[in-house]
Amino acid sequence: MALALVLAGCSGQQGNVELDVVSPGTGSVFAGLATVRLSVLREGAAVLMKEAPVGAAGQIDLDLSIPATGVLGDVRLEGLDAAGTVKVRGRLPPLELVSSTGVLKLWVAPVGAAATLPATLPVAVAKPAGVALPFGALLAGGAAAGDVASTQMLIWNQFFLELQPGAALPGARKGLCAVGTDVLGGVLLFGGADATGAVKADLWRFDTTAPPMGTYSSIAVPEVAGLARRDARAVQLGDLALIAGGSTGTGNADGAVLVELPSVTASGRATFISASARSGPALAASGGGVVVAGGGPAERFLATPTPAFSPISGPGVLETISGSAAATLPDGRVIIAGGRLGTGASGNPSSRSLFVYAPTPTPTITELPDALATGRTEASVTVVGGELLIAGGRDMLFTPLADAEVFDATTLARLRVIPLGGPRFDHTAIVLGNGTVLLAGGLSAADTPLATLELYTPEKL
Repeated sequence: MALALVLAGCSGQQGNVELDVVSPGTGSVFAGLATVRLSVLREGAAVLMKEAPVGAAGQIDLDLSIPATGVLGDVRLEGLDAAGTVKVRGRLPPLELVSSTGVLKLWVAPVGAAATLPATLPVAVAKPAGVALPFGALLAGGAAAGDVASTQMLIWNQFFLELQPGAALPGARKGLCAVGTDVLGGVLLFGGADATGAVKADLWRFDTTAPPMGTYSSIAVPEVAGLARRDARAVQLGDLALIAGGSTGTGNADGAVLVELPSVTASGRATFISASARSGPALAASGGGVVVAGGGPAERFLATPTPAFSPISGPGVLETISGSAAATLPDGRVIIAGGRLGTGASGNPSSRSLFVYAPTPTPTITELPDALATGRTEASVTVVGGELLIAGGRDMLFTPLADAEVFDATTLARLRVIPLGGPRFDHTAIVLGNGTVLLAGGLSAADTPLATLELYTPEKL
């Protein structure tokens, strides 16, 4: 099923961008709906919109003519029922409106649900490092079958719904940490364990703009004992990135790494900051700083005036939880979810609590007990479209979970529990530029690496 965007330039040149609609499952995703709506929001301009009825078999016929202004456009396609409620939706990343011709693929799926994408990882891996890019996402390294470190570098292109290969990592890595992107289009990749299982402190910069498949350079890190780590967590703060936690192979990693991202005038550098040793803390940005919680005392990091950590008041039980994850809510609070009770104790049950960090009037963390329908660890936590998505993981009996819990990101009321394509834990979740969430890789119910990708479409984009 294809739609057309006719882009007309001021010189009379005209382009026809075809939108090839791709949806999950078989049959038309529009079947049973009443109306389809194609809209484009241009920078500084009103929405250009066109609607058409849906045929009896779910077929649609629609085109939209818009000026080729050269600015970025927000292209959306929605399917509505007879009451005018949006039931299915798709959105492209920001698209430059120029007089060109081509075919783009537009993923359209039911709102408030996750669906399996028509692409798979060439090498199935758990814990691939991932960051969002303007047009999709980057996925690097990970643990392949047999816990073998991978050199895989992939770019998910949301315009074409495909995984494009990047230059292989300079060395195989599992438990790699990714930060990005900097102002020059680079992604930083730190640490991980190599093919022999040795934990590393390498800091690579991958230039996503260098043809044909990207290039690597290295940033020097301080020679500090114990700096090498795997499974660290990272948060970007403007032109800085904080990397904390992780494992050295013999214990929890000590301290944190503060990276100044490369810019036009500087090549970037890394410095070591003293901090509590912890293996799997949850990290999220808030109020110009970073909240670090779980696996030890809760702390807040501020880069100015002097980079340092300060304690956060909160429930003591959070110190005993490891393997949780965090995300920043729209109002600046931070949500910390999942994890296993008992520091380093894999046999202890998963937590059902949500912990909420509030920066004002005094930085404090409070507990919302029994907020989760299912206690889960090794899950992903993301905020998108006014929703909090807590996906996959393992329950208190170590059973991999094939569902996700969705909360209102403002009230923290549970909205629904949705199925995933299958059990998934130790995966990567990335909020894409088109307002959806990509779930990539991970481990299955059989503890084997997954090659599948899923995309969550919130009710609002």
